[in-house]
Amino acid sequence: MRIILSRKGFDAQYGGGPSPILPNGKMFSLPIPHPMGPKTYQDIASPIGHLGAVIDQLKHKKISPNDSTHLDPDIYPDSLPRHPDWNCCFGQYGAAQQHLSNQGVTVGDLFLFFGWFRRVDEKLRPLPKEPDLHVIYGWLQIQEVISIGTDIHTAAKHYPAYADHPHLTHSFGVNNTLYITRDNLKIGTQELNIPGGGIFSQINDDRILTAAGSTRSIWHLPKWFADPTPALSYHLKTDKWAATPKGWKVKSAPKGQEFVINTQGRNQSANRWLKKLFCDQISE
Repeated sequence: MRIILSRKGFDAQYGGGPSPILPNGKMFSLPIPHPMGPKTYQDIASPIGHLGAVIDQLKHKKISPNDSTHLDPDIYPDSLPRHPDWNCCFGQYGAAQQHLSNQGVTVGDLFLFFGWFRRVDEKLRPLPKEPDLHVIYGWLQIQEVISIGTDIHTAAKHYPAYADHPHLTHSFGVNNTLYITRDNLKIGTQELNIPGGGIFSQINDDRILTAAGSTRSIWHLPKWFADPTPALSYHLKTDKWAATPKGWKVKSAPKGQEFVINTQGRNQSANRWLKKLFCDQISE
């Protein structure tokens, strides 16, 4: 199995600020604005409130509640009214999709979505001295890979459950691709009573990539990510990894979207890490 650390949601360029972590620990990644997006923030529900109201309270300078948005990955079932056959999904294209293809990403592989977050108060105002963090906020384990290409209208007819997904309402080029999730998450040989795609609605320490006391792009990762050698794409140079008593510090690539690790030869360690990451999901 491959694990893909996939950077998504608001950033300095698209959105202009972090997604919020509420005082009760709830969080939700804000989808980036896109002028051709089929929905606006006003249309979308989340565990922290309708996104139009959230955007209005956050007051990020580059965004407003009526802006169109690119809701992708689409992994929170209650965000929108759904077709009966809908399941969690994620679209990719261009150089990022080519990288996924080159890395052999396919059915059974697992996206872990992360993004930029910061703690706020009850009125979504930034709390002083709270750090910027890269946090894993969601996942999608691939059941089906749909090659959409440029003929989005035919794809929308063939896959009506996803007809209003941004990658089927706007042409993103010849390698435009949609990933559909499994019904249940499978780690190793064990199929768990956890959906194959979804959001981590609560933050916890295991989902924080950013090393304590560091800027958000400096990560602390478990030993298996670079033992015996680094295996995370875009981070393969050994001099970029600094050993710590419990793992590694590494500066994450500044512009990449999809960072792939092939867990072959590291399966047991990777599976233990994943089970820890998902340990609270059965009860949520």
